[in-house]
Amino acid sequence: MRQFDAGTEPWLAELAMKWQDVAGDPVSRHTRPGHFEGSCLTVFVDSSAWLNELSRFGTEQMKENIQAHLDNDRVKTVRLRIDPEK
Repeated sequence: MRQFDAGTEPWLAELAMKWQDVAGDPVSRHTRPGHFEGSCLTVFVDSSAWLNELSRFGTEQMKENIQAHLDNDRVKTVRLRIDPEK
């Protein structure tokens, strides 16, 4: 997994470590947690095809999975973006 800067939010490091369980397979192979601002988590996606598919069907489920796996409700929304490292 690429380097992930958890900054002052230790739970973000936990999220990065649990990403495969949170996002599921194969979604986790095409995404990674990006950055967190306010209550919005940006998730980076490796292709426009995955971005389109997840935008239509995946952000709400992803948010619910994050809340369940980390037992917190800090993430209120998930925003998807093309991975700048791709």
